[in-house]
Amino acid sequence: MSNKFHILDIMPGARAVMDFAVVRSGENVLIATDTLTDPIAAEALMIAADERGAEVTMTMTKPGGLSWREGELSLIHISEPTRPERMSD
Repeated sequence: MSNKFHILDIMPGARAVMDFAVVRSGENVLIATDTLTDPIAAEALMIAADERGAEVTMTMTKPGGLSWREGELSLIHISEPTRPERMSD
């Protein structure tokens, strides 16, 4: 096996990420990764979001392919527009 992780070993951590982000059914989740990241890690996050009924989009770029200023984008900000109540101020 060429991958660093086995997906069953990291699913508890992926589910914990979705719990922390309070991902809910019907929300849109973007998973952004690069070619240096083990694809099993991104797949685990995708499965964990899908288990909650979220609409999942995953993008993969070469390292440094995505850029934004610090504080400009976060998982919570991606999720908030689909929520009836605010999660943060």
